[in-house]
Order: sequence, then structure tokens, then C-alpha cells
Amino acid sequence: MEATGTNDVTRLNQAILTAISTLAGQSAGPGAQQVGEPGERITDELRERVAEALRERVAEGARDRLEDVVRERIREAIRERLGQELRAAILENAAGRFEPERVAEIVSERLGEAVEKRVAEGLRERVVDAIRDRVGDAVRTAVAQSPIAEQLGVGGAEGVVVMVRDRITDTVRERIQDTARERLRDVIRDRIRVAVRERLRDSLQSAARQSQTGFQLDSERFIAVLREHLEDPIRERIQEGVRERLRDVLRERLEEAGRERLKEGFRTALAERRLGGNNGGLVLGGRGDIDRIQQQLRERVGTALREQVTEAVRERTADSAREQIEEVLRERLGGALRAALAEQMAIGDGLDPERLADAIRYRLTDALRDRLCDGMRVRIGEAVRDRLGDALRTAVRESVGGTPQQLIVH
Repeated sequence: MEATGTNDVTRLNQAILTAISTLAGQSAGPGAQQVGEPGERITDELRERVAEALRERVAEGARDRLEDVVRERIREAIRERLGQELRAAILENAAGRFEPERVAEIVSERLGEAVEKRVAEGLRERVVDAIRDRVGDAVRTAVAQSPIAEQLGVGGAEGVVVMVRDRITDTVRERIQDTARERLRDVIRDRIRVAVRERLRDSLQSAARQSQTGFQLDSERFIAVLREHLEDPIRERIQEGVRERLRDVLRERLEEAGRERLKEGFRTALAERRLGGNNGGLVLGGRGDIDRIQQQLRERVGTALREQVTEAVRERTADSAREQIEEVLRERLGGALRAALAEQMAIGDGLDPERLADAIRYRLTDALRDRLCDGMRVRIGEAVRDRLGDALRTAVRESVGGTPQQLIVH
């Protein structure tokens, strides 16, 4: 929860800056609008320069940087799930005529879902590292080429860069997972389906030959060989498709984050710099007021957020975990047990405890994970909404007290 506290303190600081900037504009009288118009024009120009760089250079570079995590997550999902999905698909065909197309469809849907989740999670974990420096360079270049660079100076310009960069990267990180799942879903499934269709017949024949022991067929060996024959073609097809689509996903998220965050970020950052310079000092006392207020708030607000929000999240998530596990067990455990037992009997090797446990785990893992994640997300959101406002209000009152005017004027 340390990161949550830091983010909220940062947002509070930015909100205070915005309020002070507004008061400064009101106090400046009729001339304030004239002063503000060039600033609006400059921020619009900066936004356009950065937006273009985000769409092109940043998205391309980030895709290259993220290829390793994409390959890693695809490999993990296929290694863990392909054998299980092949076994399940073949068993579902056991009652009637064997249909390779049906096997390809089942494997593409179930394995595709697992790959899609893993890739999306990996992108969320690594996307900030992939784009942070590139976004910072794009903003830095745009600021350096704008008329305001000379006014800001080196230190001031870098402060603007850091603030805008952090806003964009935070937005992309929060939204990349849902976008990746939505945009990559079809391409992942299509590539799996094509690979299985192309290789299944030959792979089945090879697996049958290699798993024959005397007059019997070793079913586990059969599935293992089948998986070995299909694993590389499926992985290569998925990686190729994801690489083609990933650049568009990144462009979309970066462009959206740019539209939402650039103008706001530039405005706030430039307002802070103005308050720290000559003009700001005439109205509100300059950057010293900002630093004084921030120092008063930082420690107490951070402590309140860590303690109160952490406690609320802990309580809500513990209750949610119990509820979600009970629901999954009530809905899925009976069916998972029946399917696992039927699978063991169909294989004909008796009830092997290890295989039976694996078969049950395979049928419950995704349901439990998805239900727990969804439940946790809802309960964490409730906890943050309920406690964050109270914690902030209490901490601010205890830290500084008084009216907004008393906060600004010594």
C-alpha cells in the first residue's frame, strides 16, 4: 500500500497546485486572461508534438522492449496448459467420430484464454519499464523545442518532463491489461486454431507410433508426444500474431493517455513553475508556500492513508476471498470431480492420486483465480472509496487546519 499512499499524496499536491493557480488567476485581475492565452497555445503545441511521438516512436520502441515478456508468458501458458487441453479435447471426441476440427476449436478456445490472460498480465507488469524512458524523452524533446524552454530553465523543464511522463505511464499501466485482452483475443485464438489444424493429423500418427508398447497404447506418453509436436508451431504462430497486433495496442493506449493527460499535466506543471518564479511570488508568496504546505501534509497524509486504507482493504479482501472460494466450490467442485473421475476411467489406468489431483486442479484453477481477482477488485475499490476521503480529510485538518487563505498566506 506504500505506492497507493504516495500516489494519493501526489494527486493531492497537484490538486492544491491547481487550486492555488486558480486563486492566482483570480487575484491577478483583468490582465490574467491575457497572460493565460499564450500559455494555452504553448501547451496545445506541446501536446501535439508529444502525441505524435507517442503514436510512432514510443509505441514502436516499447513493442520491441516488451517482446521478451510476451514470449515468456506465451511459453509458460503453452507449457502448462497444452497437454491438459489436448487430453480434454480428445476425451470430448471419444464418444463419437473423431473430428480434428473439433479438437482444434476446443484447444484454441481454452488454450487461447490462458495465453491471453498471461500476456495481458505480463504487459501490465512490464509496460512502465518499457515506456517510461521513451515517454520522458518525447516530452523532453518537445519542451526543449518549445518557446517556454528558455523561461523554465534546465531544472524547471525537467520538472515538467517528470510530472507529465509519470501521468502518462500510470494511465497506460492501469489500462493496458484490459485493452490487450480485448485486442489480442481473436488473433491468439486464430493462430492456435490454424497451427493445430495444420499439424494435428501428422502429430497424432507420430504420437501413436511412439507411444505403442507391445499390444497397448501408453496414453500419457501419447499426450506428451502430441504436445511436443504441437508446442513449437503453436508458440511461433502466436508470437507472430501478437507482435503484429501489439504495436497497435500500444499506440491506442499511449494516444489515449496522451489525449487525457498531456494538457492537464502541462497545465499543472507550468502552473507550479510560475508560482516558483517571478510572477507567482507577486500574488501568493511563490514556491515557498507550496513547499510549506506540502511538508505539512506529506507525513500525516501518508500515514493516514497507509494505516486506514490498508486496514480497510485487509478486512474487505479477507471476507471477499472466503465468499468467492465458497461460490466456486459450490458451483464447480462437483462437476470438476465427476469430470476428473470420468477422465481417469477413460484412460483405463485406474485411479492415480497424482493424476486425479492434477485433473481437479486444472478444472478449478482458472475459475478460482478469475473469481478471486474480480471479487478483490470490487472490494478494494469499495475500501478505497470509503476510507480514502475520510482519511484525507482528517489528515489535512489535523495537519494544517484553517481556511484556504490561511494555508496560502504566511
